[in-house]
Amino acid sequence: MNQIKYIYLFLFYTIGFQTITIAQDTISVTDSITSINIVKSETAHTFTDSLIIIGKTYLGLPYRTTTRAPWPLDCSGYVSMLFGNFGVSLPRSSGAIANVTQTISMKEAKPGDLIFFKGRDARKNRVGHVALIIEVSENSLKMMHSTVHKGIIIETYPDPYYYTRRFVKIGRVVL
Repeated sequence: MNQIKYIYLFLFYTIGFQTITIAQDTISVTDSITSINIVKSETAHTFTDSLIIIGKTYLGLPYRTTTRAPWPLDCSGYVSMLFGNFGVSLPRSSGAIANVTQTISMKEAKPGDLIFFKGRDARKNRVGHVALIIEVSENSLKMMHSTVHKGIIIETYPDPYYYTRRFVKIGRVVL
């Protein structure tokens, strides 16, 4: 009981003559000027949500820039940087990233997975491009990636021409 008195005394001296109301999941601090509500929330962004939210802040930036990243934002640099924000270290080339991901089927794909394509020369049978999957629907998915001509954009896969012919695999970063 003495501890509660000391806590209230501390709050009295810290907050002054403000009114403190404690309800089930809400603490309200009110004075004659300002009201502050602190609400308990069960909603928190998941790793994937946060990855996508941060990724979208780069939309529209050119393919190569050093203004907001420690290296040029080519496709693999963009993906590596996004995961790096959360302490997940990925290699710096799309081929090397593909090698460290777990291959999954298109039906297993979910936001946060990576989709890999051949590079500009589709005749070469090796990974040359990577994108972050941000949305999955029954027949398509949306991917966010850095492109040479448009910079960082969101596109739909499959597309009528370019990426469909170059698809290699979908990979999951195992955390």
